[in-house]
Amino acid sequence: MAYIADPAAQQKKEPELSWRSERLDGGRMLLLKISLSASVVRDEILARLRELGAKSPPKGFRAGRVAESVLRRVHGKKVTEAARKDLLDRSYRIVFEEHTKKGIRIKTTETPTINNMIFSETEGLSYEILLTGLEPSKEDRQIRSDIVDMRGGPTKT
Repeated sequence: MAYIADPAAQQKKEPELSWRSERLDGGRMLLLKISLSASVVRDEILARLRELGAKSPPKGFRAGRVAESVLRRVHGKKVTEAARKDLLDRSYRIVFEEHTKKGIRIKTTETPTINNMIFSETEGLSYEILLTGLEPSKEDRQIRSDIVDMRGGPTKT
């Protein structure tokens, strides 16, 4: 027997991964704003806890028979940190690949900086990455070359 989910609950479902990008400083910087839903974060942490419970249960427990609350108490911080790092890496990689599919090449000479990170099971994961040292896009170079003064020479900016 199949159960049909409440249509109102389906409409409330938040997107798993959302992002947007902005070019700054004449195309030399790119700001990526990335967010993952809370359900993805919860599922990732729970999957890691279950895996740990099955592979290496705490003393006195059989493999796969450990309560979630016990696993959270024993392995909570370690699992949460590992999930944060993994989700951060995977979400950044997905956004980076999406830019590549659109024909936007991102070549940077500097290490990206991560700002405004929020990570929790209730709020999900959201962060901003600022990529600096980029080559200006073709559009930015074209606009720059079109800026000339009335005498035909480049303007001082």
